[in-house]
Amino acid sequence: MADSSRSWSTPSAGAGQAALAQPGSTIAPVARQALALAATAAAASWIGFYLITELPFLELETFRATITLHLVTGIVLIPYLVSLIAWRRLPGGSALDVPLLLLIAVYLLATAASVNWRVSLEVTLTVLLAVGVFAVLSDGRFLSRPQVEAAFMLAVLAAAVRGIWLAGEDYVDWLRLSDAVRGGFALVPPTVPKLHNVGDHPNLLGGIMAASLPFFLVLPLRRAPAALRAAGVLAIAVLLLAIFLSLARSAWLAAAAGTATAALLLAAGTPGGRALLRRLWPTTPGRQVLAGAVALLLAAGVLGAAYVAQSTDARPLWLFRESGTPRLDVMGAGAEMVQDYPLLGAGPGSYGLLYPEYSGRYPNHAFHSHNGFLQAAVDLGVPGVLAMLLLAGTLAWLLLRALRTAEGETRLSVIAVSGAFAGFATFSLLDAPNMFKGPLVALACLGAIATLAARDAPAPPEAAPAALDERWLRALRAAQLVARAAVPVALAALLVGWGRLDVAHYEYSNARENANAGNLAEAGRDAQRAVDLDPSFPVYRLALGTILGQAYLKGGQPELLEDAERQLERAVELEPRSAVGYTNLALLYAQAADRERTLAAAQQALRYANSDAAVMFAAGSALEATNWGDEAVEAYARALFLDAGLADSPFWEETAFRRTRYPDIIAGSALIFNPCVLLRLAIDGAPEGPISRGEAFDLCTQQVAANPGALDARVALATAQIAQGEFDAARGHLDYVLDRQPDNGAARTALGRWHGAHGDTARAREEWLLATQLEDVGGLVLLGDSYPPG
Repeated sequence: MADSSRSWSTPSAGAGQAALAQPGSTIAPVARQALALAATAAAASWIGFYLITELPFLELETFRATITLHLVTGIVLIPYLVSLIAWRRLPGGSALDVPLLLLIAVYLLATAASVNWRVSLEVTLTVLLAVGVFAVLSDGRFLSRPQVEAAFMLAVLAAAVRGIWLAGEDYVDWLRLSDAVRGGFALVPPTVPKLHNVGDHPNLLGGIMAASLPFFLVLPLRRAPAALRAAGVLAIAVLLLAIFLSLARSAWLAAAAGTATAALLLAAGTPGGRALLRRLWPTTPGRQVLAGAVALLLAAGVLGAAYVAQSTDARPLWLFRESGTPRLDVMGAGAEMVQDYPLLGAGPGSYGLLYPEYSGRYPNHAFHSHNGFLQAAVDLGVPGVLAMLLLAGTLAWLLLRALRTAEGETRLSVIAVSGAFAGFATFSLLDAPNMFKGPLVALACLGAIATLAARDAPAPPEAAPAALDERWLRALRAAQLVARAAVPVALAALLVGWGRLDVAHYEYSNARENANAGNLAEAGRDAQRAVDLDPSFPVYRLALGTILGQAYLKGGQPELLEDAERQLERAVELEPRSAVGYTNLALLYAQAADRERTLAAAQQALRYANSDAAVMFAAGSALEATNWGDEAVEAYARALFLDAGLADSPFWEETAFRRTRYPDIIAGSALIFNPCVLLRLAIDGAPEGPISRGEAFDLCTQQVAANPGALDARVALATAQIAQGEFDAARGHLDYVLDRQPDNGAARTALGRWHGAHGDTARAREEWLLATQLEDVGGLVLLGDSYPPG
């Protein structure tokens, strides 16, 4: 196998060695190798931290996760900046310097002009983090190209193994639960285990792994020990499994695009690839007939698979998730934002703030536009798009130039990184990785590998003479000098900015802890210090106002109520789209019996609530407390429209107003137009609505007859039929649903009811077990209730 790799990778003298590993070094060879391995391992650990850890603001202890992120970054960037000063040199030195500076400048301008500059600042600092990673890895003095590649591959592989391990733990939990319920293992779970708790998001992790795949693809072709090449093949299998378990279809497409690009470049751009093509190319009539037959068989196989997929009724939810319509909606909203903010965009990270004003129909998809290129236009406007195009064009020029001249291992690196960029670009068509640390750091790694590979590749012969005017050359040199000098300034600003923000965040974190512990006086002092340190951040003022409001409710001091109102009013001035801020204001105004201001604040809360049912309930409570009866009914009705499962909550029995107006609330929620939902609510024990259970049953039967594909309606009708003893009709509906969606948790719960009604407790428990694994709460409750207490 070692001999066969020589046609793919021929030696290239001296390329890819870091300064610490250069020939002639005074360090002994063994020590040099150990030092290189240690540096690679340290780099892999550093990169892996960004890829594996979750988003800090989604952690339970946000401050601890945030400060850890900043410390891990500073541990590397501070010594790097010190080394630049000590050695009196600047980072960079590649063609990417000026485009990168322009992109940073656009980010800063867009942040200053943002609809909320404080939110945009957080995203811009994350972008500067990626710039710092790129600067360190592409420096060349500390790490060579092979070391950076190995570090990136190890980090991605560690993330993949971690994700598979957690998914495996879920599978083991399923086996244990199935053994406890069935008395034996059920090896096939009702749905595919999914990656979780690794990286910023399973989709983003899938995109990163897809982008790394070309590096593992070329590893078996390198001049490396056979054991390492075999490990590369095993790593490909691990990555493919992890990419599949991400259940991110965008990552699947990215993996296909990246590996296809790398495979084409290997076939056309390496001696071994060209030799293989020559051997396989059909030159004789017999081979041409054979090739035609193979092509026809492949085409027939693809068409046959498409026909089977189209003709089968099964559409498992883990694969056929309804995300196309929501993605088109959020992309459409993003396009409208670009039209409204063309000059410098709406600001980095502002999409989620603006989405309720443009659509608001799909809040679970509202964090970004689900297209990285469109997201760049939303965040940065036309200048940002132009800056990114310049950066991408320069990078493409570097890679094409390197493909022309690079040899050996360097050529394989250029091919791998080209495939990685193709995969990342494909992924960005269906997701927006623009503002997340994991994808940005991965992109920085790819940029560093591309820069080092271009540096290792010999310059084309025609590039030697200078074809530009001397004045243009001086201008380009000056621009590159400025760009290189700007990088350490930007990194220093990143660390200083983080430090200032962290001090205020520390006080805010203490305020939340004290408030949760009931120490409202100390919590108020902590929150006030956070506001004093970072007065432009509305979250801190919102926290201070909320804590002061809680203190007022506890002690009844009027001045606390006034201070709380003042802080919340300032919070919604800083972020006028804050539904939570307006909701808390409405509740405070209600405490002061200020009807008009309660109504105004509640209406603003409902305007920006998007699909937050909790905000609507709270706003409705404030309106109810100030005798805005019809308005309270409307707020409650909107909440029920979003989550019909809340209709059987004890909340409706707590006040006479809610008990009396409950039929009006149901009628105003649009649930009246879905009798099957009303039927399900009646089955679950909700209060009497505008129509009786019998009327709902008859209307639901008519609805299913008119629309046989309404699967949720069929489940509701089947559940009611089981309660009424119409078992054959109920089983027909459930079989229809499960034939199409075998992982429909509600249908599994209903089928368990069917078996339970027939006295088959064992079969009922099996179905409720499946429903529990499918995260249907009703199935979990019924499974637990099927066992005696204790």
